[in-house]
Amino acid sequence: MFDVTVYNTVKKGLCKSKTESFPIGNGDIGANVWADKEGNINLLISKTDAISELGRLLKVGLIKLKFSTPIFLNEEPDTLLDLSDGSVTVKNSIARVQIAAFRDTSLLAARLRSAEDIQMHAEPIVWRDKLYKHDPADQSARYSSCPFDLYESADVIFAPNTVYHFNEWSYVEYTQKNQHLRQLRDYIKGNCFAYSFESNDDGNTLYINVESDTVNDPLSLATTVKHGAETAAKEDRFETYLLANRRYWTNYFGEHYIRLSGNKDAKDVCKLYTLQKYMSGCANRGRLPIKFNGSIFSVSGADGKEEDYDFRNWAGDYWIQNTRLIYWNMLYSGDFEGMKVLFNFLNSRLPAFKENAYSRYHIDGAMVPETFTVNGTFADSDYHFSQENSEDYGPKNPYVSNHFNGMLELSFMMLEFLSYSGQKDYFNSICYPFIKEVLVFFRNRFEIKDGKIHLSHVSALETWWDVDNDAPDVAALTVITERLLALGYNTVIAPEAIPELPTEIKDGRLVLAPCEKRHVDEACNVENPELYSVFPYFIFHSTQSLPQMVSDTYAQRSNRFNNGWSQNLIQAALLLNKEQCEKELPENFRRKAEDYYFDAFFGPNFDWTPDQCHGSSNSIALRMMLLQDKNERVLINPALPSQWEAEFRLPAHNNTVIEHKQP
Repeated sequence: MFDVTVYNTVKKGLCKSKTESFPIGNGDIGANVWADKEGNINLLISKTDAISELGRLLKVGLIKLKFSTPIFLNEEPDTLLDLSDGSVTVKNSIARVQIAAFRDTSLLAARLRSAEDIQMHAEPIVWRDKLYKHDPADQSARYSSCPFDLYESADVIFAPNTVYHFNEWSYVEYTQKNQHLRQLRDYIKGNCFAYSFESNDDGNTLYINVESDTVNDPLSLATTVKHGAETAAKEDRFETYLLANRRYWTNYFGEHYIRLSGNKDAKDVCKLYTLQKYMSGCANRGRLPIKFNGSIFSVSGADGKEEDYDFRNWAGDYWIQNTRLIYWNMLYSGDFEGMKVLFNFLNSRLPAFKENAYSRYHIDGAMVPETFTVNGTFADSDYHFSQENSEDYGPKNPYVSNHFNGMLELSFMMLEFLSYSGQKDYFNSICYPFIKEVLVFFRNRFEIKDGKIHLSHVSALETWWDVDNDAPDVAALTVITERLLALGYNTVIAPEAIPELPTEIKDGRLVLAPCEKRHVDEACNVENPELYSVFPYFIFHSTQSLPQMVSDTYAQRSNRFNNGWSQNLIQAALLLNKEQCEKELPENFRRKAEDYYFDAFFGPNFDWTPDQCHGSSNSIALRMMLLQDKNERVLINPALPSQWEAEFRLPAHNNTVIEHKQP
């Protein structure tokens, strides 16, 4: 049995700020929890779909727990995150307060235990107390150069213990006109989220009910949420809910796991892998995919805006380059149900993705922007504003305007999901329709020359703009069509119509190239697109004989950083660069954000804290150090350092589980 409690985290004393908070979550709702310098306990409540009028992921609210006597000032407490049940306990010799978000409910709760007569009082803090006008250049909204004023509504205090936020308007109608879309469903207008709290009869347990819905009348949801809190307090099932939490987290950490021993590096890496898995588990069952730039646990405001709990750099849009790593990590750690949140979302936005293709090219198929909104469109800041009456309309941000690989990578991820999980019925109903429409887009968008599809004037990720036959797209189309053909599905594009991976001579060596032809010679970002045939597409892998060309490509790569969304260490593990993994993975995994206490609050790197790309990428690298499998050949510990020992139970291809124990 894997004892996850060895990675429980304790902080001694009161917290100097919210950056020393601990995360709790039930997959959809969560909170940052910290005991402040005044001896209060703060619950900064969040939800995966608390979307504002601007499409930003907001906090639901803040509740301060105050006490009739200064119990945590008289004796400073310890704060414990217990991974066995996902709870945080603030305790000293006088009292203990245990806080948890309960799985399969809409509830959080805080329970006070003390031998003394102490009352606990909850106070809601409302900082969104007036109509808020955004600075168009503010990166927390991503509406730069917007030609009109941007507003988010104030929260409404429905009752002393009940607060809601209601999107009475949105800017989606403008997006539809600006991007020349014939139709577009608005997932923002009418979105409402609310919380309400109520104490049990003894006054020692506070129940917080958090819900969201798309409504015409926000008062109806507020009433429902208030009633839910009252019912929870009356039933007072804290222990029952906590037991259900223990069952969930025991299975979550025990069904698939990695356990490392040996030196300090091995132990640190194992702890950080486990804590990142916990972070994903806290937000893996919502209506919307996990946000790469902070998940539901971002706490820091922009400079000079300390109490702006809603700020996050890069705002509410989804970057495929970043989001993908979270869900690749779920695949390799066995959270197939968590992956369905992303896949269900993509399937539900197919109408918008198809509109994108028709609007820009007047073709059938689905075009998924590299940076897409909650509605499935380009962000207007990337598309550029004031194009309603333009004949030359289209996305103008060169970083993403012709970047098509993301939707192919998501398609390949769905195929890998099928192989790992064996869930063919789900794949057929949700995943294959998406894959097919993506391939229809490529078939219709690009010409066939000399029997091969010619990917002209595309981007090789964000790094090389305006190229032909970029390596990531060629690699993706190769593996997707071959896999579909082997499984008996319509490939849309014949595998033999895919061009060869581009190569070039560099420093006298034959290496993989980022593209077949560049129309612009200047690199504009720091990716290594030539290595996408290693990861994520596994055309070259260590379960077969690796061509010298691949090793030489990696050795001559331009971009060698490891932090954030880099996949440098993943590829190092796949190419069996054991010494590099031993040296660089522990150092990189330890890159916690400055002034943050919790070890898995990485960042901000390129994005925001806690950076979900960073933890996920390092976790994937570790998995590839321990287990690689393809074409029924399995490598155990192929890049494991000699001073490390490993035991694991991990999912693999063909709906199998591979378990390895030390002799």
